[in-house]
Amino acid sequence: MTALPSIPARGARRRLGHLWVLAALFTTLAPNAHAQLWGKRESLSERRRVGMAYDELRGRVVMFGGITGRGTTYTGGLLETWEWANGSWVRRADVTTQPGQVDSSRGMVWNTAEQAVQLVTFPSATAMADLWEWKGRIWQRPSPATRPAFRQHFATAYDETRQRLVMWGGSDASGAQLDVWEFDGTDWEAPPGGPGPSGRNEPGLAWDGVRGKIILFGGREVVGGLARNDMWEWDGVAWTQITPATVPTARNGHSMTWDPVRRRVVLFGGSTSTPGTVFNDTWEWDGTNWSRITTAASPPARTAHASTYHSGRNRLMISCGEFATGLLNDTWEYDGSTWVQVTPPDSPAARADHAAAYDPVRGETILFGGRDTSLLARNDTWRWRGTTWTPLNPATAPAARFDHAMAFDSARGNLVLFGGFTTTPQNDTWLWDGTNWTQANPAARPPARYQHSMAFDASRGRLVLFGGTSTTSGLLADTWEWDGTNWTQITPTTSPLARAEHSMAFDAANNQIVLFGGRINTTTYRQDTWVYSGTTWTDQNTSNVTVRGNCGMDYDPVRQRIYLFAGKSGTSTYAATLLYAWTGTAWTQVNIFTLPLPNARGGVSLVWDAAGRHLMSFGGENATNGKLSETWILTFNTKAAVSNPIAPGTGCTGFHVATILGYDKPILGNANFALDFVPSDTPTPTSPVFFLLSVNQAANGIGFGACTQLVVDPATLFLTSYQLVRGSLASLSLPIPLSLNLAGGQFIAQCMHLDPPTPLNGIAFSVGVRVTMGDY
Repeated sequence: MTALPSIPARGARRRLGHLWVLAALFTTLAPNAHAQLWGKRESLSERRRVGMAYDELRGRVVMFGGITGRGTTYTGGLLETWEWANGSWVRRADVTTQPGQVDSSRGMVWNTAEQAVQLVTFPSATAMADLWEWKGRIWQRPSPATRPAFRQHFATAYDETRQRLVMWGGSDASGAQLDVWEFDGTDWEAPPGGPGPSGRNEPGLAWDGVRGKIILFGGREVVGGLARNDMWEWDGVAWTQITPATVPTARNGHSMTWDPVRRRVVLFGGSTSTPGTVFNDTWEWDGTNWSRITTAASPPARTAHASTYHSGRNRLMISCGEFATGLLNDTWEYDGSTWVQVTPPDSPAARADHAAAYDPVRGETILFGGRDTSLLARNDTWRWRGTTWTPLNPATAPAARFDHAMAFDSARGNLVLFGGFTTTPQNDTWLWDGTNWTQANPAARPPARYQHSMAFDASRGRLVLFGGTSTTSGLLADTWEWDGTNWTQITPTTSPLARAEHSMAFDAANNQIVLFGGRINTTTYRQDTWVYSGTTWTDQNTSNVTVRGNCGMDYDPVRQRIYLFAGKSGTSTYAATLLYAWTGTAWTQVNIFTLPLPNARGGVSLVWDAAGRHLMSFGGENATNGKLSETWILTFNTKAAVSNPIAPGTGCTGFHVATILGYDKPILGNANFALDFVPSDTPTPTSPVFFLLSVNQAANGIGFGACTQLVVDPATLFLTSYQLVRGSLASLSLPIPLSLNLAGGQFIAQCMHLDPPTPLNGIAFSVGVRVTMGDY
């Protein structure tokens, strides 16, 4: 066996993942069975009053909670734990126990002594304070004998010198809370303190490493609501007011964060009320005076945002918050001179009546336009590549519009967009080449229209357009074809009734275009199905689908079915989001085996995404939620999972049993997936940890006294990470390739580590786990 490596310094952390070795493991895995399942893509939604702190031990920023209501509204609480890893936010959906309070914008710190992220919450207006700790896997709640009484709008900071969490400020129904509370790792105590700052909400509180004290700036007076710009410091015994020559303008809801490298407290943003005038200025406190910093770029103005210092990158980070008319979900970094946005929008804004189509040449889905929550037309272009959305910024683009149609022209290798509604119906033709939009200038073109539909007939190399509505002719029943240069009107012997909001897709298995539903007047929706052969339309006289229009519809070449999803059943009513498949002669309802299901919606897109081998739906609207920004994936493959434990891998029976837990999910293409080795709560020495991976497992494993070792295959891999101190973890990065052949593939993992109580010269084994790779 390889000699044991030297132990790194306290706080160091290594994550290993050797792709050339993992490739050998992954190539041996085979796909599994199929099932039909909806999965909702998670992305960090807009929120305010969220808690955020940097986990020094694990090298991850941790975020919890938040509120989706604005101003003084505390509705829409989010009980969510997120981590910042590899340049993006990842929701820890595997967390089963979480704090019950969501208003945590100033209650979260990194406690150096405890080596844990700590969060102070008040579950209700009558409850005492709860203290929660996060150590990488679960939220745990210590049980101190003494706890502070309820308050809101308070602030916390960690005193590095005295190693105490300090809380001050806020108010309850009776008025201001003026007492200081400190948590020493075991219990809360309230030092006498004496006279100090006047009672206020949402002050800024931070550790000042230059002065070795906690400093306070600003806040909003509990009585009268006046924003303040006075400054105080707390030394653990008493408050002292300090009066620097220069101070920021009065504010509350700002962030104050200690930068240990530059030895500055950095202040950003805030507002003069709730939110009133909102700021985006940056100030620095050097222990003597405040200086306003001028930067080339700056985050948008905000208040009630989250802030922390990322010592792994030597950057200050801020995220989320509230501005004058809405909420935010962006993340920015500050290096002492420049602000840089590190998370551009990762999902299109909520919308309906947009268009989306898959580009097989470039392996991506393109979305364009639609109508947003303000009912305004949009002209933004987005790209979906299996797992994420990316905003594109082409040099030219069609005018903002909605109710347009878009399809991929396989014969010419570009996307074709036609018509839609801007301020009037349009009849322009636009081509997308993967980089830019170009307007075509055909000699002939269909009349201006919107709410029409298009599909590409691959058997004839023609794009087919039918119907829609115009302001001059009303509902239309004309058929047009695009040959890459010009539009030609076709006069079939039979055609569907004039209609709008219908859906069309090409059935490659039967070489025909299929049209479903739509509305034939302002209130009546249909459930008829027509097929187009290139010369005429034929009514199929069959439907198991209820009346609807404005549906999502596309062809799945793997299962050789057209799928139909959601839609409107009336002018203001929405059809259930059942899924239907067209077999070539009839519609059949598809059974979905898991919950949740997407709720009812219309004006939605449904696109076959060959890169991810799934159907993808975005957006839409309904009567309850209005415009939607949700991305849903319909998969027919195996669920990604980490099963723990697997027999006979029960670790070392009767001793300290360590576990292996999955970080995120082993979803195809997920570069963030990792296996975390988590020791027992019993103190263990600093120890190297060996990760053992294998495709095959012996029937009974290999016994080592009270321990069982599972991995016996010659292809076993030894990869090394480090266990540091009690409560810490070692992490093995295992980026999962985006390979369809891996769907359903499994491998097993176990860790070998040191634990002196075991009889094997201190060697012990963790429980074993089985990792199943899938696409949801």
